[in-house]
Amino acid sequence: MGKQSMLTKLKTELAELQSKADEARIQMDLAGKEIQTKLEPYLKNLDNELLHTRRKLEKLKSSAENTEHELEKGVNSSINKIKELYEKAKQHLPKK
Repeated sequence: MGKQSMLTKLKTELAELQSKADEARIQMDLAGKEIQTKLEPYLKNLDNELLHTRRKLEKLKSSAENTEHELEKGVNSSINKIKELYEKAKQHLPKK
C-alpha cells in the first residue's frame, strides 16, 4: 500500500472513531448522573488516545521511508486501542 493511500485509510478510520466517541459523549451528556460518572473516565482515556493517534498520524505524514513502517504500526496499534476503549465505554451507555 502506498503512503498516500495508507494515510487516507488511517485518516478515515480515525475520523470514524472520533465520530463514535463524539456520539458516546452526547449520549453520556443526555444520560443520568450515575452513567455520566461511570462513563467519564472511559471517554477521557478515549479522547487522550485519539489525540495521541492524531499526533502519530502527523508524524507519519512527514516521515522518511525507513521509519514509515514503524510509525504505521504505531498508528494501527493506537487505532486498535481506541476501538477497545470505545467498546468498553459503549458498555456503560444507556441501551437504545
